[in-house]
Parts: sequence; structure tokens; C-alpha cells
Amino acid sequence: MKKIILMLTMLLSVFSTGVVHANEGKEECKMPPPYVGSAEFEKIKSLAGTWEGDNVMSPDGKMKVIYEVTSNGSAVLERLGPGTPSEMVSVYHDENGKLVMTHYCAIGNQPKLKLAASSADKITMVFAKGNLINPKKENHMHSLEITFLGADQMKQEWTGYMNGKLLPPTVFTLTRVKEST
Repeated sequence: MKKIILMLTMLLSVFSTGVVHANEGKEECKMPPPYVGSAEFEKIKSLAGTWEGDNVMSPDGKMKVIYEVTSNGSAVLERLGPGTPSEMVSVYHDENGKLVMTHYCAIGNQPKLKLAASSADKITMVFAKGNLINPKKENHMHSLEITFLGADQMKQEWTGYMNGKLLPPTVFTLTRVKEST
């Protein structure tokens, strides 16, 4: 038993000495300050929280969307219909100083959208070049317009293509869920 304790003590001593020496002469790794991006990206970050609204495409007629700022403020994760079989995820971030978004669709593709226009109360994103989707043949989400109707309400219009034809927009009006205190 004494031999086992002695061996464990020696191993621990060697390991901790190695860790100390491995870090000698190196600067401590520090996190950079939280990312601050384009005005449009910062507007998307302001959506952090849970939103609810009506959705004619949902079996219960309701829509839930959760926004989460992640990766030290450099990405926003959007979850539409969380916990449902048709849950979809979108990730917003800046690319070369411009807002982009990749949508992980329930139909199994990942269209990438880029900023097309913005104003104080609206962000418009469109299908970006370089997608691995043939827009003339494959069903896909093609554009998104977010209209900010105040700090706690927004409208989203999603357009898609099916069989090469533009579909009417799917519109969600969402209200921020207030946290109970």
C-alpha cells in the first residue's frame, strides 16, 4: 500500500511540474472583449431571449423562437420551433463586416443568406452566391425580411422556392416573452 501511495505521489509531482514548465515563458491566454459587429448584427443580438407568435403552418397555430448570443458575442443562434420535429436553426454572424446567416432547414439543406438592405427598423437578407443549392431546381429558403415593430415585437417574412417557383411569404409576428421575476 505504501508503494502505491509513493508511486501516485511521484506521478502527481511529475505531472504538476510538467504543467508548470509547459506554461513557462508563455503569456496567459486571455479572452478578448465581447465582439461588437455591424449595426445589423448588433440589432440581431438585441433579439436575445424567447419570442412567441402565431404560425399558420404549425399544428397548434403557435410559433416559438429562441435567440441566443454565443461565441463571445460573435454569433447569434436562432431556434424556430424548439423541441418540435420541424425545429430549424439559423446562425447569424458578420462576414467581412456584413451580416450573413446560414439556415439549417427542416427539409435538409443549409441556404446561406446575406444582407441586401437595412434601415432603422428593417433588415432584408437574400440568397447568397456560393450556396450548394440550385435555386432553379431545389426547394429552399430564399430570403428573409425582419421588421422591428418596437423593442418587444417583430415581424418576419420568409420566402422560399419550390420546384423553381417563388412561394408566397410565410409571415410570423412575434412578441418577446417577458421573464417573470
